[in-house]
Amino acid sequence: MRIPHPVRAACLAALALACATAPPESQRFLTLETTHFAIVSSLGPEQTRALAVDLERFHAGVVFALGLHAPKDAKTLRTRVYAFDDRSFARPFEVHGDPGYFLDTVAEPVLVLRTGGGFREDATLELRHLYAHQVFRSLWPGRAPLWYEEGLCQLASTLELRGDSILVGLPRADHLAALRDWSVHSVAPVIEAQERIDRSPRDREEFAAESWILAHYLRLGPGAAQKRPLLRYARLLDGGADSRTAARSAFGTEDEELASALNDYVRGRSLPGLTVDAQSLGDPQASAPKELSRAASRVALGELALALGRAETGEDLFRGALAKQPEDARANSGVAVAARLQGRWQEALLLHERALAAAPEDPRILRDLAATRITQAAAESGEAREHYVELARDPLEHSLALDPASAEAHAMWAETSLLLGRDLDGGLEHAAAARAVRPASLELELLEARVRAKRGEIGAARDAAIDVASRTHDSETAAQALAFLAELPPSG
Repeated sequence: MRIPHPVRAACLAALALACATAPPESQRFLTLETTHFAIVSSLGPEQTRALAVDLERFHAGVVFALGLHAPKDAKTLRTRVYAFDDRSFARPFEVHGDPGYFLDTVAEPVLVLRTGGGFREDATLELRHLYAHQVFRSLWPGRAPLWYEEGLCQLASTLELRGDSILVGLPRADHLAALRDWSVHSVAPVIEAQERIDRSPRDREEFAAESWILAHYLRLGPGAAQKRPLLRYARLLDGGADSRTAARSAFGTEDEELASALNDYVRGRSLPGLTVDAQSLGDPQASAPKELSRAASRVALGELALALGRAETGEDLFRGALAKQPEDARANSGVAVAARLQGRWQEALLLHERALAAAPEDPRILRDLAATRITQAAAESGEAREHYVELARDPLEHSLALDPASAEAHAMWAETSLLLGRDLDGGLEHAAAARAVRPASLELELLEARVRAKRGEIGAARDAAIDVASRTHDSETAAQALAFLAELPPSG
């Protein structure tokens, strides 16, 4: 019997209600740290341990695919990972409907896995791709040729974990579609490209596809395992050779011959891949999972909401934490940040004071106060601006004394120098210190460019802004870089 429409709708609504999960703030969270990740998870102890292993194996696979190695004395900045089930009706952490996504904040890179499937189900192709860029820029000193970084990171984006194996080199359907009618007589335009600004989305997609197939061929194609052309190319670049000279020497073939080989490679029936035993890349180490209190869970989620720019959601979560622990310093500071983002200055300052009274030596809470003062300074001019900058620098100085490796605090100090228009040597020193902590951050590269421009180093500032606009996959960062370029006076 056919159900009448209103009744059928009610039944469907009831079914949806039954299938909906509890909102994230009602879930039980654990924390766990590995060598490269700091995990906040509601997946339960066993699944969280499995997630930790998957993440470390993925990281090792990315490093392997890129053909790079971390220096033995390199300091590791952990990527923060949120893993939970956000399929409740409100879905407060949804971004474009994706099950997972990547955030590049100044403080730290963040991975969000939000449908309860862990890494293997929730880590999208784009998440893997952007994480690969983070790893590449953290390990590669200076600026690599555009095609080299993009091609290898596109290659790393297809990594898959299957059982105890890592699959490298799986085909990318989008790139193969873009290369369906591809026929080139020269790969020099790809290898020698130095900027990709003012390009259409289609041009950028074609460049990504061409870089991917070139990296795939040189990393996994015929003879690559024996000749290791990309390793030779990297060593020549490190020795000072330009991209064209390094390519000619390392690849052992003329440009036209390489183009012909690539044409045949694309049209082949299948692309070669590689299966790596995950255990051969190292044994993942992880701490024991620790359960977070309800208040601490809400604070962690509130911080994610602020990273997404969702001040109202963050405020609700922080206030939920305060309902359970009224003197929680991080929760009070979180509400202060949310209030500041919504323009409620006086309330924000009162909450900052309350947070600092509870935790006067917490560098993060000190940075939160400094950020509010910097925002106040930016809205003023003259003596009022100088007053608020000085008020910002006091907690910043204290924060840096407690946590000298904070990229966020160093970046804030550089911002104060820009606001004052003086102390630019100190501003540049702090901008460089921030980049030393987070070499993968294009936002920090652009900040350093702004300081250099203020110092009159127009050429260096322009080069950095072009680099940022050419490499970023974030439309907002690209727009900021292009706007900055447009403001620069002619060099020379």
